Amino acid sequence: MSRLKKISIVLLPPLAAAAVFLFRKYIWALAVTVSGRTIVCRLYRETGILCPGCGGTRSFTAFMRGDMLASLRCNPLVIIGVVLAVLFYIEQAAAAFGKKTVLIPRKAAFWIVCGSLFALWCILRNFIPFLMP
Repeated sequence: MSRLKKISIVLLPPLAAAAVFLFRKYIWALAVTVSGRTIVCRLYRETGILCPGCGGTRSFTAFMRGDMLASLRCNPLVIIGVVLAVLFYIEQAAAAFGKKTVLIPRKAAFWIVCGSLFALWCILRNFIPFLMP
């Protein structure tokens, strides 16, 4: 593997994470402060049913503040996505240097169970008030 590819695998994800953090801290906060409102889910506004993405903005905001419990309560997919992205990054960085590591399960049964649990959560949070964001 070329030296440039190794450097890009190792440096690009942390730089992207820093860009997201800076965007959230300065640009997005300014836009929300100026407009005084956040994005409203069209499905929830029209039907009153929470979609799988509802609470994602609040979850991401709580995650950036460091409030992990609030982030999990709003939408656990944000934290799960961040954890998977970090594990994938570690796998790719290790592979760039010749070390084969497997941190993310590759079995289909694992992903079917995870998807089923997320689908169950998406359905139940429409009926149990405690699970609503």
